[in-house]
Amino acid sequence: MITGNAVCIFLLSTTMILMLTLSIAIYNLSEYPKITAYSQPLSEFNFGTVGDFDGVERAKDLIRNMASHGVDLIIGLGDYRYDDGERYIDEFMNDIVLPNMGSAKWYGALGNHDEDYSKYYLDRFNQSSWTYSFDSNGTHFLAIDPYIDYKNSSAQYIFVQNDLKKASANPYIKWIVVFMHEPMYASCSSHCPESEFRNTYHPLFDQYNVDLVLQGHNHNYQRTSPLEFNTNNPDNPIIYSPERNNYTNPEGQIYLVVGTGGREGSSLDSSVPGYLVTQFTDIIGYLDISLINNGDTLKANYYNDSNGIMDQFSITKSDNASMPTNASMPTNASMPTNASMPTTPFSANFAKSYIVSQFDSDLGLVQEFPSSNRYWLWPDNILAQKALEDYNPKMAKSLQDSVINYSKKISSNFPYAALTENLNATSFKSVKEIPIDSEKKIFASDYNYGIDLSCNEYADIAFLKALFLYRLGNISEARNCYNEGVAMFDGIGFRDKTISYKNDYYETYKVALWVIASKETGFGAANIPPGLFGQMQDPYTGGVYTHYYTDFTTRGFTNTETTSLAILASTDRSLFPNYKTHP
Repeated sequence: MITGNAVCIFLLSTTMILMLTLSIAIYNLSEYPKITAYSQPLSEFNFGTVGDFDGVERAKDLIRNMASHGVDLIIGLGDYRYDDGERYIDEFMNDIVLPNMGSAKWYGALGNHDEDYSKYYLDRFNQSSWTYSFDSNGTHFLAIDPYIDYKNSSAQYIFVQNDLKKASANPYIKWIVVFMHEPMYASCSSHCPESEFRNTYHPLFDQYNVDLVLQGHNHNYQRTSPLEFNTNNPDNPIIYSPERNNYTNPEGQIYLVVGTGGREGSSLDSSVPGYLVTQFTDIIGYLDISLINNGDTLKANYYNDSNGIMDQFSITKSDNASMPTNASMPTNASMPTNASMPTTPFSANFAKSYIVSQFDSDLGLVQEFPSSNRYWLWPDNILAQKALEDYNPKMAKSLQDSVINYSKKISSNFPYAALTENLNATSFKSVKEIPIDSEKKIFASDYNYGIDLSCNEYADIAFLKALFLYRLGNISEARNCYNEGVAMFDGIGFRDKTISYKNDYYETYKVALWVIASKETGFGAANIPPGLFGQMQDPYTGGVYTHYYTDFTTRGFTNTETTSLAILASTDRSLFPNYKTHP
């Protein structure tokens, strides 16, 4: 239930300047306060954020630095004082915040060290709850309390769901920012990410187009790539952009830890998640976020206590890159018209050179995608070895030896064994990510957990099972699986089912698997859109994009797995000449 909204829109006659009031929506079982304040035009808006304060003078300097940059709002990320007692809370507000923040307004999230004095903090912050939202300058802010019930049936979850739904539908809201104390994505440091909280709320953040998630708790600074929730493997979120600093229309949210308010820095974990762009510790400072270009660009700078910039990134929302509407999506499995079909030729050798460029000679492996610093034994390196056999035999042999060597450390099963000579290690159950090395740079995907995946659920599983069963001689079952996979083709491709609410995303690698399965089993021609792999090929690197839209424009980024499968699909040679016995 949301009440307490007060939104006033003043349209000034000739200039039609839109001014939005600050709108607060508070979740509380007993109180719903109304707070109204006026905001500046979009282009003049900026705010600062930091958490985990310590040291009176250090904290004062931080607040003064924010004020010197003209912040309109200050978002506190929790853990404001580590000393117990109401007088320390009074000191925080009366001596540290209020005298030094200029004209800025203060909003806070609850930290774990604030819980014992939660009600007193609320009183001093002029809040009645730790779960609340407000709008300012075309930006919607939402605070969430991780220390009360947050599960799907909880009052807090219902509030968050309704609040984000309303904000995402508001034509005057361009940016959505969520803030809380506990991290959802981060290097473990002193505190590992809250996986249950993440699994509950990240799908909502994706569904309602949240842009930033601000977090504290770890006493350091961390920033992720834009991340989308991975239903199959939540610990390994989907990264759709290899960019590291400047993003245009990214999918997912950037998650930041800004626990740099003065408390002794948390040491950084030696195993760095692949989704992190940067992290550092022992640098006191805050994150300054501005809206520029008439509100179309969000620019962020992390300032240290000497006003030096230690990190910066930007997000631009461009109307020119709008996604296809549902009205343009196909409703049957008919082939697209010739006018809309891709016609670009695919260069297998160019694609192979892309894979070679991802090779790390020290590890003897190719990485997932440029600058990812993540190395998957399977599928990536298994497939890359197959793709390079006739192009760079020496590197192919190196990849094969490396996979065998690293695989000795684990006992695992994987569906892509259907594309290798080893048929005794194939399982089609739910996937689990297995780190191989101590630095957690090398991984394997183990498909030996949970329930069996059936052929009518995912096209890739259907085609891999068809290959597996065919090579075992189970022709009838193999044909059934193959037909189940083909039935999921809608004339344009196979949709990405892991992102269930965005059903206009198609996956290139599934099309490639269809071609491979068709070629190896002879069960029927793969009637894919002609020229698809060429359309998906990056003209500058040779890599193949994993996803595309209904109009065959690419999305996301290229990677080793998809590029390798496109190569294998485009070759005339059989992957298993000894098994070529079409019925």
